[in-house]
Amino acid sequence: MTITPRPARIAGAFLLLGAACRSRPTPSTQAATPGQIVRPSVVAGRFPDENDRRAALARGAVPGYAGEMIEGCNYVVLLTDTLHQAAVARRYADGRWQRCAGGVVLVRQVKYDFAQLNDWYKGPFTAVWRVKGVTSSSIAIQRNRIEVGARPEAMERVRQLVASLPIPPDAIAVVPGMYFCVGTGGPSVIVRVRDEYGRPAAAGTTIVIQDGAYRDSVSGTRVLSNLIVGAGERRPGIYEVRLYKTGYQPVVLHDVKAPGDTVCHYAEPTDIRDVTLTPLR
Repeated sequence: MTITPRPARIAGAFLLLGAACRSRPTPSTQAATPGQIVRPSVVAGRFPDENDRRAALARGAVPGYAGEMIEGCNYVVLLTDTLHQAAVARRYADGRWQRCAGGVVLVRQVKYDFAQLNDWYKGPFTAVWRVKGVTSSSIAIQRNRIEVGARPEAMERVRQLVASLPIPPDAIAVVPGMYFCVGTGGPSVIVRVRDEYGRPAAAGTTIVIQDGAYRDSVSGTRVLSNLIVGAGERRPGIYEVRLYKTGYQPVVLHDVKAPGDTVCHYAEPTDIRDVTLTPLR
């Protein structure tokens, strides 16, 4: 059997880090890339990242600074105190953008400055990465919070952990993660095969699986290991499985289950059967 890669399929809801089509943040704090897990960027040695540069502004040159973005022709600076911090913020923003007709520097009130968000992000938030199913994270400037992307089956686990962290509830949100489904073949069903003496006997054993009209087979010359045979190309189903090996009686297995995962609906071998071959007499 020749296994050919399946075309990539996008699954689940995507993590959205932007806002309306005419509003975009300045260089991303930690943009998620499809198919990748984006872990928090922790400072190593003397090389600060973009998040640290923004946090340093909040602690020094622009007190209360929480980020900046371009909206149409306007340059928007987010601040925790627009009454007292606006003048400094406007001086900081002046000359940092190419003005278009009618564009001005605006300030907008938010609750948390970037230093606070960054301290949480690189401190207690890192515990979130121990939860299986987390796919991405970022400091979302426009929403003035930390966002963590998770697969559907992990959402509740991540929410429970987030609720236990010393981070204000409105400063962190669990959102649908970004990921690709990339079916690259592989077995839906696997069977462990031994001879009458208990020795691995997969070599030379052909496996044939069938679910309704679907049928797949793998020759005994292309076994997965000395012990294991498999077939199915990750297709979910409930299979009748037949094993054939020269000199041995055929084996039939019924109702071998290969459930698909909840995100991409690809089967992983979970109903693994053990077979002992019986020699022909």
